Amino acid sequence: MTKLYQHYWGKAEHDPLKAAYCTGQLSKQAILEQFKPELAAHLNHNKPASQLQVDDLDTWAATEQPGKQPWHYQQQGYAAYHLLAYHCLDVAAVAAVWWDASPSLRKQFSHIIQAQSEQQAKAWVLFFVALHDLGKLDIRFQLKAKAVAIQLQ
Repeated sequence: MTKLYQHYWGKAEHDPLKAAYCTGQLSKQAILEQFKPELAAHLNHNKPASQLQVDDLDTWAATEQPGKQPWHYQQQGYAAYHLLAYHCLDVAAVAAVWWDASPSLRKQFSHIIQAQSEQQAKAWVLFFVALHDLGKLDIRFQLKAKAVAIQLQ
């Protein structure tokens, strides 16, 4: 399962340093102070984290390497969130691949839900997998991250 998960989600970045830099909600100096250890590890040179400067942050942001595209400060159109509809489609797509790759999973779900066929079981499973986060549409949940809720309005 780990290999399957990495295959489908390896491109999805959950990188707080990138989110801070691209959204530009903090000054570059504040970002540098918050992420010095991570930045030092990324840069791979002998400069200690305590000696890093904003130029080092900009150097890392501009770096292009396998798995990393250059970043831009206050990047136009950058979203540090993943819209619910896309998340639901993503998890359903991963579940579909998992379903197709696992005869045991297909057999167990088909039996548990007493489906007339594997296709019927698959349809129900994917339907409920896709809806698993529906509660996140509720404003009370969204206000747990007020900055993102405001940005989405």
